[in-house]
Amino acid sequence: ISGAANPYTVTVGLDGTVSTQKGLAGASSSLAETSAGAVEVATLPSISGKPTTPPELLKVEGFPKVVAADPDSPAAVAKDGLLSVMVDAWSPEGVPLFARWEGDGTFSSAEDVPMEWNPTEGVWRGRLEWKPPAASKDGDQYKLNVRVRDQYGQVNANLGVGVFETKITESPWRIAYLGGGDVWQVEMDGSGRRKICEGDFSGIIPSPDGSKLIGVTRHTDGTAEFGLVIPGIGLVRTLSPEGADARIPTWSEDGGLIYFYTAGYTHSIKADGSDLKRLAPGGASDISPSRNEIATRRAGVRISKIDGSSPRNLTNSWYDYPGEFSPDGTQITYITDYPPTLKVMSTSAPGPARVLVPGSAGIWSFSAGAFASWSPDGRHIVFPTVGGTGTSRGQEVVVADVASGDWRMLPNSDTLNTPEGAYWSPDGSKLLARSATGELVLFNTSDWKQTVISPDYAWDARWIK
Repeated sequence: ISGAANPYTVTVGLDGTVSTQKGLAGASSSLAETSAGAVEVATLPSISGKPTTPPELLKVEGFPKVVAADPDSPAAVAKDGLLSVMVDAWSPEGVPLFARWEGDGTFSSAEDVPMEWNPTEGVWRGRLEWKPPAASKDGDQYKLNVRVRDQYGQVNANLGVGVFETKITESPWRIAYLGGGDVWQVEMDGSGRRKICEGDFSGIIPSPDGSKLIGVTRHTDGTAEFGLVIPGIGLVRTLSPEGADARIPTWSEDGGLIYFYTAGYTHSIKADGSDLKRLAPGGASDISPSRNEIATRRAGVRISKIDGSSPRNLTNSWYDYPGEFSPDGTQITYITDYPPTLKVMSTSAPGPARVLVPGSAGIWSFSAGAFASWSPDGRHIVFPTVGGTGTSRGQEVVVADVASGDWRMLPNSDTLNTPEGAYWSPDGSKLLARSATGELVLFNTSDWKQTVISPDYAWDARWIK
């Protein structure tokens, strides 16, 4: 009410609509008597009754799809993989909604799960993950069901998920890569290429179990941010602090935390966006597998507790760039000297470092230490180079044997374009790299034979499930 002589009534409906009317609509015809100078009010009728309109189901989907462009295509999941399931709904009464999934196999929750309001699309959205039954065979199909209700107990009648069925495939690991800012997926034999997430990403980092991704976006002003991406659903939430220039995000070994660098410090945050913490000063090159130590470049290679306490320098030269902890956390790679030389040393008993690859191999740059990647069994290290031996001046891939110190260029790797490195498959049987023309190249680590996959120009290819 703007004034005693000029009252207005504002009505807010349970569906979120708002209307303004001059006068006292539905109220007493006169204002209550008040003392001079006090606020004048009108008595409005009380609101009574319960919502009676049930929720409306808008969309039910499973991801990834076999053919992304076909809305009716079935979803596909590996026998030991995870399927992302999503339901969109609308509440005519404007109240929160809950979803429950049912069917064979295992869901990430068997209870009524609160749905999240998506203000951009104006819908309530529920997401879960589903794992096929342990006895599933190639070609098996399942039908899953979802029920949506509101807080008053109304339940939609048997909202079946007949729009998709899950086809079980044999291979658990696939390749994800960036194409035009979108995330694509392809099988190791080059089949099954499909878009699993739209966006404007400049980098992707899969979680250790391969079920989700960090999506990195670089802005025109040079700053970067990152968020959690679920294949088939898209960017679920932005994780980097608002307005921060968040760099080099990486997962913890168990996938529970994400580490990143901003404002002079390494930080950590949970994948659900909670528990943001400031850790050690400087940008982390890696976090130990036990999550209790961090490697940074501070006048050399420095190891400290995860919070920055108890720092100790393993080396004392500004020309030393730390790389990656070994899988057991007892060793760390680093690059030093000019021309750059790859070395490895103990993290617990500092002493003379061992040279794995001399400068004559033509290492890509000082920062290539961050791309020197240990094999899952800790026996080999792979990293990109520039130059190489003889007359070759291409970007090549070197594999070094940690125990013997022997190293080799991968065959025909002078045709590669791998400044971001090559990536081991989780079982260590394959290496994934990119060619100069954007093709995906797979190496078998048993005989180093290569297979070329030819999608559109690929960028930042990684392993996912």
